[in-house]
Amino acid sequence: MDGREGLSADKTETTDSATVDPELLFAFLFGSDRFNDYVGRLAAATSALVGDSEMLTAVQLRTLQKRRCTRLAVKLAERLQLWTSGEEEAAKAAWTAEAADLSQASFGSQLVHAIGDIYTVTASQFLGTSESGVGM
Repeated sequence: MDGREGLSADKTETTDSATVDPELLFAFLFGSDRFNDYVGRLAAATSALVGDSEMLTAVQLRTLQKRRCTRLAVKLAERLQLWTSGEEEAAKAAWTAEAADLSQASFGSQLVHAIGDIYTVTASQFLGTSESGVGM
């Protein structure tokens, strides 16, 4: 058996109708659920999970995205707690250890850098707004 028995006669598609769990695929590609507290369930995974069907309306998808963002903001606030309580060195040590752990995942180093870049850009944008209290 070399895997060809699962293909159609013209070898353009598989003969079984098994679907791949998008969360399992993400875990396989990017090292389990290590990044859940940073990215949550991405819209692509949610879309694949429901099969791009009419199961979810646009309003429901926006609600899911808002919940995802809220959960991620809460997790970020928890990670910042050491820093905001004045324990900067302990916070840096914890973040360095976590980054080292995340970097061990498949594409982990690239994802850690991408997340860091996003946080940097977002913080700069926020600090430049009048809502931040320091921007214009």
